[in-house]
Order: sequence, then structure tokens, then C-alpha cells
Amino acid sequence: MLAVLALGISLGAPSAGAQQHPDDTVSGGNVMPPGNTGHVPSTELVTALNGEYHPENASDQRDLYVDWGRKDWSFATPTSSGGTGKDAIGPAYHPADREDVSVRRDGWGVPRIFGESDEAAQFGVGYAMAEDRLFQADVFRHVARGEMAEFLGGQEWYDYDREWRKEFYTDAELLTMLNRFYDEREIGLLQAYLDGINAYIDEALRDPEKLPAEYAALQIVPEKWELRHSAAVFVLQARDSVESFGKELFNAAFLSDLEQRLGRADAERVFGDVRFYRDPGAYTTAPRSAGRFPYEGGGFDGLDAPGVAMPDNDEAAATVAQRDTVIRDALKQVGLARKQASNAIAVSGKKTADGRPILLGGPQLAYLAPGIFWEFEVHSPNQDARGVGFAGTAGTVLIGKSPTHSWSITYGYTDQVDTFLVPLDPARPDTHYLRDGQSKPLEGYTSTVRCRTYTPGLIGSDPESATCDGLPAGQSDVEVERVPEYGPVIGRVDVDGAPHAVVKVRAHWKREIANGKPFLAFNQATTMAEFREAQRHFTISLNVNYVDDQGNAGFWHVAKPPIRADGTDVRLPTIGDGRFDWQGTMALDDVPHAINPAQGFTANWNNQPGRGWHNGDQNYWGDLQRVEMLSRRMAELAKRGDITRDDVWRVNREAAFEDGRWHDFVPLLEQAYADGDGSTVDAALARVRAWDGQRTASQDAEGTWVYDDAATTIFDAWMRQLQRRALADDLGEEYYDGARRLGPEFAPAYYHLYSTVLLKILLGERAPLRAEHDWLNGADRDSVIREAFDAAVAELEQEYGGAPESWRGPAVMTTYQSLGLLSVAPHPFANRGTYNQLAAVDVQGSRE
Repeated sequence: MLAVLALGISLGAPSAGAQQHPDDTVSGGNVMPPGNTGHVPSTELVTALNGEYHPENASDQRDLYVDWGRKDWSFATPTSSGGTGKDAIGPAYHPADREDVSVRRDGWGVPRIFGESDEAAQFGVGYAMAEDRLFQADVFRHVARGEMAEFLGGQEWYDYDREWRKEFYTDAELLTMLNRFYDEREIGLLQAYLDGINAYIDEALRDPEKLPAEYAALQIVPEKWELRHSAAVFVLQARDSVESFGKELFNAAFLSDLEQRLGRADAERVFGDVRFYRDPGAYTTAPRSAGRFPYEGGGFDGLDAPGVAMPDNDEAAATVAQRDTVIRDALKQVGLARKQASNAIAVSGKKTADGRPILLGGPQLAYLAPGIFWEFEVHSPNQDARGVGFAGTAGTVLIGKSPTHSWSITYGYTDQVDTFLVPLDPARPDTHYLRDGQSKPLEGYTSTVRCRTYTPGLIGSDPESATCDGLPAGQSDVEVERVPEYGPVIGRVDVDGAPHAVVKVRAHWKREIANGKPFLAFNQATTMAEFREAQRHFTISLNVNYVDDQGNAGFWHVAKPPIRADGTDVRLPTIGDGRFDWQGTMALDDVPHAINPAQGFTANWNNQPGRGWHNGDQNYWGDLQRVEMLSRRMAELAKRGDITRDDVWRVNREAAFEDGRWHDFVPLLEQAYADGDGSTVDAALARVRAWDGQRTASQDAEGTWVYDDAATTIFDAWMRQLQRRALADDLGEEYYDGARRLGPEFAPAYYHLYSTVLLKILLGERAPLRAEHDWLNGADRDSVIREAFDAAVAELEQEYGGAPESWRGPAVMTTYQSLGLLSVAPHPFANRGTYNQLAAVDVQGSRE
């Protein structure tokens, strides 16, 4: 906090002397690390390559973020001063000398765009984005189109491009989608945004100060933007929010491995405990008072259901599944394809001290330099909004505020991607498939992928091979195949000795581009009814968290939940011969939601949205979920009934550092031990008993970041020992800790599948969803807990020596992955949004 005070940074209140937008009812603040610009001029290429170029607005919000500060986000006017210090707003300039649009920037580098028309404003947004993020937008464009191998080069991107193209679209299909979901005016606004980008590119090609240095490093010049490019980025961003599903082949291989090692009966129990449909103890965002939201249709008929299709050969299935790994690993290099974990809290004015609804938004994505979000403010006849968006999509705020409301988004994780195994015609398996007993031709086309030698040092980590299939450059053709009724073919396997095509069926197939439309409406809506109506255009799964100037507060889960046929199992591949096709999708009004619930708040952290929902093929919503850290604190505050913004911000901070496993597992540890005996184990146990679960860190004498409380180190070591003892032998090393790992890499402060299953095992009959398998092999629970803790203490005693209170292990750090030539210093990890906003809304008279 000292750094905040020394810099004179505001904590979210309007700066002294600030002139607010006359219609602005939403106050508060936000922070977006590391900073708003990503521009390195080509004149600074050598300096940047040496790591010596550090523009102020590239990392000036890092310390603000670490110190839990916020900057003011009051709307500006064309003449307002914006206050003092970094909140002061500079003079106006006119993009491309257009008099109908102006841009003003504050000391944080956040642009305020003012347009005399909506089109002029969109031109200004595109121009300002290009000033800050042209290269980043170009990266997303090439990733989205499967053209990274010819842009950046190298084997990793060459492999990615070839796999990505198999599931992507032609330019004609992209434009058809655009025209299907957007009217002429909306397409005109998108074109104006692209015109702004292109105007900046024209200037950058003449002025080396404006041309990003990354192009000089690549020895290329930026290509002009077209509608097909932005449409492709829409598809990329939409799929990134839902493509963690569709892992039924992985589950099939896991089940097969269990059967081979454990036998059918035990395999079914282990699989059911790990891939459970739903848990009655799961934390939900829609409270009990909101009722149940039963998921329609089938998909829960068990492993022997008639519609389940199991591949004959695990290795063949694994080969197909490996393509997902190729795509995922490449996308991680640009901050995508990561398990997202956004949170939000919406509080009714009936529970706040001043009667104003409060919204905390914390979308959690990758930490990049420059950041994955770009912040801007825009004012035009039909749009007044401030917040963040993605570079290269459109000039609409994705998360932020308007004059009358504020909203934030979290990923919803409703499973709307399934794997279907489609029987191929045995007489013509390369070209035809069987549908309702009839042979039909596969659709397809040829796509050519080009590759160049990799340019090191620009994006992520350098690949093992900088060449293209061993050559300095090259190209190859990809044969794209589709089953018209389902979608793209991604591989082939045998089922009962017969050839089958592997197809991912998506509820959002050929509909991804539609997901930009609701956000434009969010920017322009003036009533909650308009805001809600816009959500009907979503085709991906999100949680929309909301407050407005009518006193409304709450959330909506939005999705296109498939209604699966009877006789199928959502966790495993489905036979794709026409008998077990989806029966449509659920209506939006039947999807979980809660506006103005009786408890006075909603909290979401990607948890189960409502009672009756299910986990799909990958989720593990249960009675151990991070949202509990928010809900527990908010429930106590709601009883008091005088919640302030500072209260909500404190909840955010405390939850960010809490290890929520502590709340459930430490009581079990205490029950397992009798009175202490003065041993090292007893001293270590005392540390954990006294611990408040906070994983804060500080620098030691050598400057290394270590945890403040040795209990953090002890607890982590115990959990690792306990999980291995309970889970490893039954899951098998390949799936517990090997190449096919079921859970993410172990990292303190993260929840994952292992902790969820472990808690069920240890709670036994007290678990809301009891584990069916004997994971402890008949051993007494308390003895297993003690053995694991004793082993953890012995491990730490050997590693650190001394007394347990000195066992302060190294803290998990947040590192900023470079997406260009900028670098940002790491800092201790906090489980919070990579962008945070905190809003309070003045309640006005009804406009209905």
C-alpha cells in the first residue's frame, strides 16, 4: 500500500476536480495489469531486444494491482480535466485528421474516444487500439486463421495451423456467418472499426515511430484488416471459452485403462467417483430460493448405454486426442486455451450501507505483456461505455459499465461440445459415411498451410524446432473433412472392428460470430429488459453478472445447452448414426439465473450455476469449490446489511490469498491426532492449527519471495502426500501424474479434481456425494491422514532443518508471458482477476 500512497494513486473515488459525464450513475474504479499499451516503436528494436525498453504505460498498473489499488474510471467529457496526477486527461487529437472523432488519454494511457456519429467513434476505437496493440491484434488474427507458421514460423505453429484448419471455416463461411447474425448497421460499425486500424497502418508504414518493432524483427509489414479477419478472431475468442469440453475420447481411454488394471466393477466405481454427473452438495450461484433448474434430456444413462461408442484401440483414440494437445500447447503461447477461473459478486442495494448496488468483476485469464485485455472509453450518439475488450474483435466493451449499469463476465462451463463417432461406409471409408443406414459422401476441401523459419524471442517460449518439417520453409495441404449433420472430422478410430470418423459436435458450430452482438447491446442498453434480451444471441456458455440504476443485482447463466438423446452418457463418445443425435438446445429462460435474490447477493467463481445442472464430461463441481470463499464472507456481511465497496474489495483480497482447501481439510487433520507429545510433528501440527489459510508472501533476506507462514508449506506437503496415498494406485501413474494427467499441474491455491475427490473419500458417509470406490484399501481414514502428515513433516525436516516455524517455502509467482518485445517483473500470485473492476450504481427513478 505504501507504493500506492507514494504515487498518489486513487483507490476508485473520483479525483478532486474531476468533471463527471452528466449521465454517469456508475462510480468506482478498476485496475488492469500490467498496463494499457503494448507499443514498441521500430526505432527502439535494438533497445527492446536487449530488454532495455520500458514504456511507462506498459507496466504502470502492475504495482497498483499488487498493492490492491484501483484507478478512477469516471466517464470523461470532451473538455473534462479528469483530476490530477495520472488521472489527468490530456489534450485531444484527431485520428487520421478526422474532425468528427477525437481521442484523449489520461496518464494511464487509457483512451477516451468521442465520435459525432457511432461510425466515427468506432473508427476512433480501431485507431486507438492499433496505437496500443496493433501487433497483439495481428497475433490473434493469425492464430485465429491458422496462419501462425507463415507469420512467426517454426514447427510448433506449423503443426498447430494444420490441426486448427481441420475445424475452422473458409473466408466465405466467415462472411456468411457475419451477414447471418449482424444487420447492415452493425456490420458498418465493425467496418468503421477496421477502417480505423487500417488508417493507423497507413501512417505506421510511413512513420517508424508508429510501426511496432515486432514487424521489423519479423522483417514483414502489417497487412490491412478485412471483415473476414475480425470474424476469425471472434471465432477464436468464442471457442476459447468453451473448448475445454469435448474430451469424451480421453475419458474413454481412461475408463479402458481402469478396466485393464482394476477390472470392470472397480473401474466403474473409480470412473464414477472421478467423473460424476452432479453433486447435491455443490455450491451454486443461484441460491436455493431461486428454485431448481433441471437439465433437460438424456446423457445420464451410464457406461453401458446403447448410444455409447467405445473405440477398440486406446492408442488410436490417444492419437486423435493428441491433436487437442497440439492446439492447446500452441494457444497457451499467446495466453489462450487455459482453464479460466473468473469471479464476480453482485450485491443488492437493500444490503448496502448507502442503498447502491455493488458489482465486483474479476475475469481471470492469462498474464501477458501486454495484457490480454485492452481498456478504453467510448462516447457516441448510441454508445457510452468504458471497460475492456480484446484487440482485433470490435469496438465494444466486453466487461465494464454504461451510464446506467455495470456488468462482468465469467466463463460458464456448461458442456456444449460432444464427441460423436460416425460409422464410415466399409466399402468407401475414405469418402463416405453411414447415416440412417444410407451411404452419404463426406464434405470437404483442401487448405494450404505455409511455414517459415521461426523468429525467436517474440512470443512465449521458443520451440524445439525452428524449421518446418526439417526445412527452412515449406507448405503442405490439409484435407478438411466434414459430416454435414455434425461438423468437422478430426480423426478415425475403429468401433467393434468397423471404421468410424471422430467428429466434435458443437452447439456453437457456425454460430461463434454471433457472440459479439450481445456485447454491442450491453453497451447501448438502457433497461434490464434490453440487457436481458441481448443475451439471447449468445451461443457460448458464460455467466453475466449485473447491477443497474434501478437497484437490480444478480446474474444470468447463458448457454446453448444441448438436449441429449436418451440412451447416451455425456461423459463418453456417442454413436453418430442418426439414432442418438441432440434433440435441440434448452431455452434460455430455463437456464439458471437469479436477479434480486432474497439473500441479497450472488457470487460466482465458475461454479455450478444452479441446482439441477450437471458436470458434463470434464467438470467437477462439488462441495469443494473456490466460490465458497466468496459466499461464506458475503453471507456474513449480508446479515449485517450495511455492505460497502471496501467490504467487497476486502472479500476479494482475502479470498485471493486463501487456500480454500484449508477450510475443509484442517478439521480432518485435527480429528486424526490425539494430544500432542512435543515432537516435531506436534510442532508442525500446531502451526497448521493456528493458520488462517492465508497464503501471503514476502521477501526474505536474500530477496526470495517466500510464504509468510510456514503452515502454508506444511499444508502443501501434507496434501501432496495425502493425495498420492489415496489416489495414485487406483488412478494409475499415467493418469495421476503422467502424460495423461487428469488434473492440472499441482499448484497451491488452485482447486482441481484431486482435492475434490479426496474430500469425498475422507468425509465418507458425511459427503453429500459419497465415494463408491474403496480408495483407502480398507485402511482407517485417520491413520492414512497421520501417515501422510508424518511423511510430509519428515520430508520438510530433511529439506529445511530447524523448527517447523522456519519452513517458509518459495511462493508461487505470477509471471507475465511476453507477446512481443515487452517484459514485466513477476510478483507473488494472488487468485484474483487479471482485470478487476468495482462499481456502485446510484439508484434513479424508474424508466420502465
